[in-house]
Amino acid sequence: YRGIIQHGLYMTEYLRNITLERNLDQHIHYGRIWKVVPESFPSQRPEKLSDKSNEELVEFIHSENGWFRDMAQWLIVDRNTKEVIPLIKDIIDDISTSFTARIHSLWILHHLGYTSDIYFKALRDPNDNVRAHAIRLIELGAKENTELARKLGQWMHSNWKNQSTIVALQIALSVGALNDKVAQLLVPLMLEEYYHLPVMRDALMSSISDFEPNVLNHLWDQPDWQEKDPNKAIMLEILSASIMKS
Repeated sequence: YRGIIQHGLYMTEYLRNITLERNLDQHIHYGRIWKVVPESFPSQRPEKLSDKSNEELVEFIHSENGWFRDMAQWLIVDRNTKEVIPLIKDIIDDISTSFTARIHSLWILHHLGYTSDIYFKALRDPNDNVRAHAIRLIELGAKENTELARKLGQWMHSNWKNQSTIVALQIALSVGALNDKVAQLLVPLMLEEYYHLPVMRDALMSSISDFEPNVLNHLWDQPDWQEKDPNKAIMLEILSASIMKS
C-alpha cells in the first residue's frame, strides 16, 4: 500500500507533503484495500465454510454477514446437497426468520432443481422482497412450463394492485415472459397506475412485445389521459417512438 498510487514521476510537492503529513508512506505491504472499522470493533477470524457439513452450512443462511450467506448458498448448490431441502423449506415456511434467509433459501431450492408450489406459497410472504424474488423464480420456470405461466399470470392479474412498488416492479419485469395475452392485459393497466415512475415505465416497456399500438390506443381512450400531464406526455412519447422504430 502507498499513500498515492500515481507513478513517482507525477508526484507533486503538494501530494508529497500530504503523504508525509498523514504518515501514508509508513503503511506498506498491507494490500490496496483497507477495512475501516471503529476502534472498539472486535476482530473476527473468518470461518472456513468449505470444511462445514451440509447441515452447518444451512445454519449460515441465517447469518447477518452477507458473505457467509452467499458462500453457504454457493457451497450447498455446488455440492448438490438435496438432502438439505427439508431444512431449506423450513426456513421459507418460518416467517420469524430473516427475510434474507428466506430469499437465499428460495434460490437454493431453485438451483437444486426443486419444483413445487412452495414458490407460490412465498407469494403470500409478509416481506415485499421475498414476494418479488418468488415472482422472479416462478417466471424462470414458467418459460418452459405453460401451466406455471398460466398460474403466475392469473396471480398477477388478481394481485398486482394490492402490492408494494417493489413487488409491482418485479411483476412489470416478469409479465413479458408470460404469454402475450396476459401482458397485453396487464401492461396498459399498470401503466395507468405507475406512468409517473420512470423505473416502472422502463420495466413495463421491456415487457411489451410488438403490441405498443394497442397500449397507446388504450391509453388514448382514457378520458384522464387527455389532460395535460408531463409524465403522461413522456409515456405517450415513449410509446410513439417505439412504434416508429419498429
